Order: sequence, then structure tokens, then C-alpha cells
Amino acid sequence: MEKIGTHNSATGERGNGILSFFGKPFAKCQSKTIREQYESGCRFFDLRAKKVNGTWRCAHGFWTTKRTLHDILNEINNFDDVCVATLTYEGYCDEPYFIEFKAEAEDIFKKYDGIQFQYFAAKLPTWTIFEKIGKNYPIQGFKPIVGMRSLLPIPWLWHKLSKKPTFNDKKFTLVDFL
Repeated sequence: MEKIGTHNSATGERGNGILSFFGKPFAKCQSKTIREQYESGCRFFDLRAKKVNGTWRCAHGFWTTKRTLHDILNEINNFDDVCVATLTYEGYCDEPYFIEFKAEAEDIFKKYDGIQFQYFAAKLPTWTIFEKIGKNYPIQGFKPIVGMRSLLPIPWLWHKLSKKPTFNDKKFTLVDFL
């Protein structure tokens, strides 16, 4: 069985607010909702979060989900198959919200026992994994936005120009636009 996961999984959900509207071309890595990804065979979800107006939401840059992080986690937790996920703070690890999110993550790992969490990380200033929980780490099936790609960081454009990833049955392959 192919092990498929999605990169920036929640970007297929509806955005929240005006910043999400304008940030969508630069943030959107998925065209399907979390449920639609699951129904398409995805069993690994790359979740990134930040606090917006007092509520934890999935995020990618300025873009945030209309649904809360906990709504999305609850949905994944209740799928028929056990799913795997990573949890990343979408911001700098020296921000006050990061410390708050670290405590929130500990509660999340206990509360959502139907999800096999793999790690807890922060995105900035450089990608840093703070806590490794599982051993089911993914491989990237997409080309990272580096070098010339960083001059025009629009995920859907690079997806259209890239080759399809090679899936496997040993590790989850994270893809854009499942």
C-alpha cells in the first residue's frame, strides 16, 4: 500500500479573513479539505498552527484556516483509520506564543490519542524539531521552494511544473495537491 501524506495539509480548508484571501496564492499547497485528502488515501497530515485572535488555527504564512486547529485535529482523530501527523508552530521559536503552543502541544498529544504524532517543531528562524515522538518520518515528494523557486514562491505553479512524486510503502511521501 502506498503511504501518502500531504504537505501543509490544512491549506485545502477555507481561509480566515482578508490576510488569508490575499495570501492564498503563496500559501495554498492543497486543493482538498482534510476529509477529502483522507478519502483520497492520505494518512499523514502535516499541520502547522499559530494563534489568531486568541484561537489556535492551522496556518501557512499569513494564511489561516477558518476552522480551528482543534476542529481539524478532532476530525482526524475520528477517522476510521489511525492517521499520522506532525505539529509545527508557524512562527519563530523565540515568540511568546511559541512557549504557549509548546504547552498546548503536550495537551494535544494526550487528548488526540487516535493520531500518531511524529514530532513537534517550529518553522522559524530555521526549521527545528523540538520533540520527536514517533519513528514514522516522511520523505518529501515535492520540490522545496529554494533557489530560483524562492523568487516566485507560489506552490500551485511549481506543482504544475514538477514531476509527479514516486510513492512507496516504506515511508510516507508528503505531496502538494494530492
